[in-house]
Amino acid sequence: METVETAAKLQGGAMSAIVMAAQAVRKGGTVILVGVYGARYNQFPLGDFFTRNINLKMGQCPVHSYTRPLFQLIAEEKIDPTDIITHRLPLDKAEHGYEIFDAKKDNCVKVSCIINVVCTISVVCTISAALYD
Repeated sequence: METVETAAKLQGGAMSAIVMAAQAVRKGGTVILVGVYGARYNQFPLGDFFTRNINLKMGQCPVHSYTRPLFQLIAEEKIDPTDIITHRLPLDKAEHGYEIFDAKKDNCVKVSCIINVVCTISVVCTISAALYD
């Protein structure tokens, strides 16, 4: 039913993750939602949170404030984000990448779509955007 409601835009996405978190956390514990949740949810488990005295903290993920410093650390080779990339696919295989990630097939942790662009401005160069997945 969740899939149908999400597809029909009656609710905003994966309610099952919120329900699972509400059931997994200890009494008096804290569930934190970080990301981009904007739509309404049908049958939000408010009673589960209330009766078990669960704290709910949430907010939009401030991606823009982290992007530049993280790219700098990558450029300086202080961190290597490729450690978690288990699959590298061309952009035209992105749908397959999402499917194996979503179903956790083939021990998939992170899929990186590789975009190769050929530029012809007095020289030919190939740009691999593997870090911008």
